[in-house]
Amino acid sequence: SIVKRETIRFGSKGNDVLFLHKQLKKLKYGVNVNSDYFDSTTKMCVINYQAAHSLEPDGIVGNKTWEEIEKIK
Repeated sequence: SIVKRETIRFGSKGNDVLFLHKQLKKLKYGVNVNSDYFDSTTKMCVINYQAAHSLEPDGIVGNKTWEEIEKIK
C-alpha cells in the first residue's frame, strides 16, 4: 500500500520527516532519527541523496524523491 506523503522541505515538521530520517539513517546519513524537524542537516543529506540517485538536488522531498526513499529497505 502506497502512503500519500506530503512534500516536505527545510522547516517542515511531523511524521513524514521522522520517516525520512529513519530511511536516510539506514543508508548511514547523519540525521537525527528521533527528530521530526527538517533542519539544515536534513536538507544537506537530502541534497546528497538526490544527487546520488539522479534526482533534482533541491533538498525538497516531493513525489519523485519519496518514491526512492520508500524503496530503502
